Amino acid sequence: MTGSEVSRFGQRNAATIAAPVGMVLVDAGGLMSIDQLAVYTGVPKSTLYYWRVEGRGPRGMRLGKYVRYRRMDVEAWLDSTLDDRRAV
Repeated sequence: MTGSEVSRFGQRNAATIAAPVGMVLVDAGGLMSIDQLAVYTGVPKSTLYYWRVEGRGPRGMRLGKYVRYRRMDVEAWLDSTLDDRRAV
């Protein structure tokens, strides 16, 4: 993996994460489904749904019966969860 593939969170970005065959992790418009978000973050779908109900997860948008997440909103949410404490 090259340095350009490592996100600022020390994890591989969506383009390099292993995903089920045929699954696109981010569409051309930068939107992610709940399945794609679960793969990207490593968080189970059920937890993401629970966080959505509680208002604790990334901002999502409803498009008809579907929930989609903008990559920029996911990144902003991840930034907001950073722990300021440093490991000793």
